[in-house]
Amino acid sequence: MDTKKSSSSSKPSHKQVECTAIYLYTLFSFFFLLTFQSLTITNTSTTTTTSFSYHPLNFHPLKDTKIPPYKHPNKTWFMSTLSGKAINGMPEHFVFPSDHQHPKNNNKILCISPRNKSYAFTTDHHLPENSTAVLPGLTFIADSFYDYENPWHGMNAVAGFFAWMKENECKKPSRFLLFKNGEVVKRVGSWVYNLMKVGLGEEVVLERLEGSNTDHRDHIVCFEKVVMMRRGLGGMSGMMRHGLFEMLRCKAWRYCNGSNSGNGRRGMIKISLVGREGKKRGFKDENGVKYVMKKECDKLDGCSFSFIRFTSNMSFCDQVRIMRNTNILATTHGAQLTNMMFMQKGSSVMEMFPTGWLEAAGVGQFIYHWFASWSEMRHEGAWRDNNGFNCSGTPFINKTRSACFAMQKDQQVGVNVTYLASWLTKVIHHHINSTRLVDESMSHKSSMPCSCD
Repeated sequence: MDTKKSSSSSKPSHKQVECTAIYLYTLFSFFFLLTFQSLTITNTSTTTTTSFSYHPLNFHPLKDTKIPPYKHPNKTWFMSTLSGKAINGMPEHFVFPSDHQHPKNNNKILCISPRNKSYAFTTDHHLPENSTAVLPGLTFIADSFYDYENPWHGMNAVAGFFAWMKENECKKPSRFLLFKNGEVVKRVGSWVYNLMKVGLGEEVVLERLEGSNTDHRDHIVCFEKVVMMRRGLGGMSGMMRHGLFEMLRCKAWRYCNGSNSGNGRRGMIKISLVGREGKKRGFKDENGVKYVMKKECDKLDGCSFSFIRFTSNMSFCDQVRIMRNTNILATTHGAQLTNMMFMQKGSSVMEMFPTGWLEAAGVGQFIYHWFASWSEMRHEGAWRDNNGFNCSGTPFINKTRSACFAMQKDQQVGVNVTYLASWLTKVIHHHINSTRLVDESMSHKSSMPCSCD
């Protein structure tokens, strides 16, 4: 009897069962709501709602300070968990979700936390809990060690995307998201912006991860489709570079002049001596340099010489038009040389350096020599001023020597006028002898469309 009573008293009542069921149902419902929520996808023209499954993600800093920039052959400090390499002539780049060249990235979606300056990857339809927006369409993402005000550094950071477009059915991005050392870039220089506009054939949308339309600073932002580059044009094949700059040259000529033909002055030689704004890396005797170059040009029928000073308020198209009508460009080392890409193919470049560059500047001093080859111009050598303070004799450690070079790298350039006269004469005759075939090969292209029109 006692046993029966004990057994009966341990059996839960109907009310207890009901309470337990209600508790379990509530708990399950709460878990379900946390796991499956609605996420708003915002576009400039449409707003849609779709369902995603939320999961915690493993975030990494956008800039890994443990890795020096560009020293490792397969990775660098921006998104350092990624290892890549040049593929089929294209520089190192990553596509999320994957394309056929990046099978390891299959179904990976890139997410960025602007506030924490970090990034993570998730799989398709599995997003972090505090993600509020997925930016639709294709996003081009770049990181650079340098700023986007300087024409050379800005061009090097973004031009690779136009090569990618050319190789991928001319797919255009919905936006650019640019970083400098892992920090979001809020603006780019006018020259760089116009080059991006030329490459796209339309206005450029620069994503800042903030603002009235897309204020994502306090949230995690994920991207529907991404092409990411972090090494500029490094690793791009010569053939692909030629095609890239042929396309950009064609588009820039048409954008600025309404035609993609040459300068229409066959048989003429136009020499442009370009001066820099201010005294940094200007000529010690500017008038003397102008006099000698004009004198040599005047010895030849059909030769025209002009001096142009590139200033900060000179428009992009003014620079394009000057270069388009230049056969021989002479100037000191500097970002203004980036404009050589707008000269006719096969044109000549004469570059001049201040004292100390050869000994202390490193391989970066040769970028325009390389760039002439990339854009199918001829680099006709360089003049190096030997009169002035030179860091090569500094008997200290490299750090001190580097600091020394930083102080004297913008010295004015002295030029031996006797050497300059001889040099220019050789360049003129070289140009005459080597451009006849170029003129003939270009004559039928004046009405052809540019790539990715």
